[in-house]
Amino acid sequence: MDESEGTKVSELVEATEVDSEDIAMIVQGNANKKIKITNLLKETRALVITDEEIPANTDYTIPIPYLPGTLKIYCEGSKLIYDEEYIERNSSSGKSTTIQFKDWNVPENTKLEFIVRK
Repeated sequence: MDESEGTKVSELVEATEVDSEDIAMIVQGNANKKIKITNLLKETRALVITDEEIPANTDYTIPIPYLPGTLKIYCEGSKLIYDEEYIERNSSSGKSTTIQFKDWNVPENTKLEFIVRK
């Protein structure tokens, strides 16, 4: 391939993590265009401040439904680690609103943010 032909898509390195502020290139109407990842990934967010302690390893209902792998949880601004700090309790229908905080109690007046990618 000669330099004037550019780089083939198959030769591009794949991104391992995508941030909402990253920009991607798309082809739209035979023209190359750029788009922020935020505009590609639709998210639903819900903020909760706990009014009582949430005991460890008990079912907790979050305010938005999620599919497995689409949920992110932040506690006081820090992202929680799936399967270390929380687990998803999925229903047989696919969507769920239930999680468990794994092996730790969430104190009263804790700020929790739930983000679900569509």
